[in-house]
Amino acid sequence: MKSLKLILFALLLVGCAPIRVNYDFDRTTDFTDYKTYQY
Repeated sequence: MKSLKLILFALLLVGCAPIRVNYDFDRTTDFTDYKTYQY
């Protein structure tokens, strides 16, 4: 039972990890010409 609690606690910690977002774009691009975006 103790190992089950430890596994659940570890999953809880991993589930709360922040999501890292990286982006790279040309600052001179005029985005008003675009109608849709794809992630």
